[in-house]
Amino acid sequence: MQVSQELMREHQLILKTIDAVLKLTEIPAKLEAVEYFRIGKQFVRFVEVFADDYHHAKEEEILFKALQEPGVLSHCDPIAQMMMEHDMARESLQLIKKAVSAHNLELFAKGVAQYAHILQQHIFKEDHVLYPMAEKSLDDQVKASIEREYVAVEAAKSKDALWQEFSEFLTQLEQTLAVKTR
Repeated sequence: MQVSQELMREHQLILKTIDAVLKLTEIPAKLEAVEYFRIGKQFVRFVEVFADDYHHAKEEEILFKALQEPGVLSHCDPIAQMMMEHDMARESLQLIKKAVSAHNLELFAKGVAQYAHILQQHIFKEDHVLYPMAEKSLDDQVKASIEREYVAVEAAKSKDALWQEFSEFLTQLEQTLAVKTR
């Protein structure tokens, strides 16, 4: 049983969405400002609802807590660093929200670049260091408990509807990129 498999799948949607929005901010002359801010509002919703409320909630409230139990991570405890990086991402999101509110393209691009930088590095650490540590350190009984908690969160937060909404958002971003980068 793997407790990180679904989290890593979620990371792929997060990374692809961040990458698409970041690429769009690099071609400002190709989009009308109103389109940027429509995308910006959707991106803020994606980050708040999917990345933070859904994904980070599973990490912070379930996996990280299990990893902090005495004796689980005997050689180091990276959880404080991971939590700090979640908070840094939330601060970057505030910059993006401010930019969208003020209709400031330059600030929007800066906020997206900052958010992308933080999350890309953060996700790399989780996928290549933290999650393998979790898989190795947690016993099967704890993993089963974590999995049950994930399922409860996913049901409460309407997993299928979230995946549909935000997969469609990513598809729209990719279509916009395809058209605007020709």
